[in-house]
Amino acid sequence: MVHLLLIDGSNERSKRAAETLTQAGFGVYLVSTAATALHALATGSYAIVILGFGLPENDGQFILDAMRRREDDTPVIILATRGNVESRVRRLSCGAEGSDATPAMLEELVSQVGALLRRPKIYKAPIRIGNVEVDAFNREVFVKGKSQAFSPREMALLELLVRMNGRIVPKTLAEEHLFGDVAECRSNAIEVYVHRLRKQLQGSKASVNIRTVRGRGYEINEKKS
Repeated sequence: MVHLLLIDGSNERSKRAAETLTQAGFGVYLVSTAATALHALATGSYAIVILGFGLPENDGQFILDAMRRREDDTPVIILATRGNVESRVRRLSCGAEGSDATPAMLEELVSQVGALLRRPKIYKAPIRIGNVEVDAFNREVFVKGKSQAFSPREMALLELLVRMNGRIVPKTLAEEHLFGDVAECRSNAIEVYVHRLRKQLQGSKASVNIRTVRGRGYEINEKKS
């Protein structure tokens, strides 16, 4: 499944867009603030970012500039592009493309996402630690070059840990990443998935360990030879 990040502070518009894109077969992760958007971009991998400029604490340009400063070249579609000529030119210079999220134009947004996916060089390189390779775009995991079967949530947890390699992943972040609504997440749900993931990695002879940092979260490390 192709995963999209939808950043928009307009609840009504973002809900319509997310529903339309989900019905079209895309995986949509929806955030509504600049802080959660930057967190999602730092810890996840997305084929395309769909960005609304009506965020509560920052303009969408802030997100776009932050992405380009850290050389994140993920394609960006701007919802309902507005502003003066100078601001529109600035967005275009950052590689963003305009779209419209009015009810009549949502199908066009789906088409635009599809067109971007067909362009060359959109696919992200796999991320690696030890003998483990995570192809986030195609949702595949390889250990010693051999494809391994993981459930979608095991895959999501592994990807998050590998992307945060060298840093502790807070339990609350892992819960939000896997379940979205933390309030509906069972208290031991993450522990269950960490246990399953450890068992899978051990069975495939992966050269990594997942360490529990008491009171803080989890960290992945390459085994010392």
